[in-house]
Amino acid sequence: MQYDYKQGLLNSIYKATMLSAFAVSISVCSGYGMITCVIAAAFAAVIYVIKPDASLLPLFLGYCINLTAIRYTGLGAAMISMMLAGAFILLSGKVSSLKKGIFGPVFLPTVMLSLALVITVINTNEYFGIEASGKNVVEMLTNYHSLGFHPNWRGILYGTIVMVVMITFPRKFKKGSKIISPYFWAVIITYLLNFALVPKGTVETFEMIKEPEFVIYSIKNMTDIDNNGISTLLYILLFAFSLAVCYILALGEEEKNNKDYLYTGAAGILTPALFGYALPGKVSRKSEDMLMGIVSAVIIFAFAFLTKCFTRLPVSSCAVVMIVGAWQQIKWGKMKDAFSGAVNIITFFAIIILSLLVNIAAGVLAGAFICSVCEKIREMKKEEN
Repeated sequence: MQYDYKQGLLNSIYKATMLSAFAVSISVCSGYGMITCVIAAAFAAVIYVIKPDASLLPLFLGYCINLTAIRYTGLGAAMISMMLAGAFILLSGKVSSLKKGIFGPVFLPTVMLSLALVITVINTNEYFGIEASGKNVVEMLTNYHSLGFHPNWRGILYGTIVMVVMITFPRKFKKGSKIISPYFWAVIITYLLNFALVPKGTVETFEMIKEPEFVIYSIKNMTDIDNNGISTLLYILLFAFSLAVCYILALGEEEKNNKDYLYTGAAGILTPALFGYALPGKVSRKSEDMLMGIVSAVIIFAFAFLTKCFTRLPVSSCAVVMIVGAWQQIKWGKMKDAFSGAVNIITFFAIIILSLLVNIAAGVLAGAFICSVCEKIREMKKEEN
């Protein structure tokens, strides 16, 4: 089949605009370096298949798990978790038993809801400018309560504009939103609006992105590790296996050639080792896709250079990109499947409770295990009958 270069170019523009906004938002909301996130996004643009109709759940889930990892174990340990996740995918093969559980009726809709709730609670801090801190939902809510709820209204204004753009743009401009990502529109509108409302040199009453230093995290400067003995090791493994689930989601439900796992796993190891951050995704094996990916990477670097990585963009804009984006990953039509039986209902609440009371990685890993076991039991019963 002949490659459609016109559609490929349109896809590359979408990929570039989506990843540009996503990379900036990841850096602002997680603590990973801005240059690191931009380069990791450009690398992902070259090697991954990312199309307008594709689910972004693996990217948002990976962000949330990495955010949790850096708060629990530090940047260095979080990078180790990312590389271990890639190694697991590289060595695992098709992991058919695990996939059946992950793509079963309970896991996906429950994780989608859990993810949206966790990101909302954690990133409300940047949205409202509260200056709270905490490793998980419980600690964040406790800190919100102790500090008092005193939002920065100018920041809320920008965040609310982002929310309106991200919700209305895909509805009003269905074709346009498949060429230029609504995430990018939301970011660029508030970026330009802020220059008009708060000119450079005037008093800054809310937090904005500062011009970043050119620092690239990699395996060479992996020093920030919270060394708490066996607990740190267990956390590293927890985050690694839950991140591996993100890669399985990105690879999709259909049976894949083992090379898909080899290439995707290798990318999962190399990206954090070289650049300090990895975006979960499926590596393309088509040279044409990679050629269009290079176009996307050039566009990403161009935007980063021209805007100095969106210096002076309101931080609240980035927070709302992550919050609204997470809620948009929920497929509400699938939610009813999670309540089709007592076991499914118990699993649903187990994932939600673990995600909210412990952390998102614990919810993801426990959910994947429970759902895989349940699917295996169902298969065994069918064989007996």
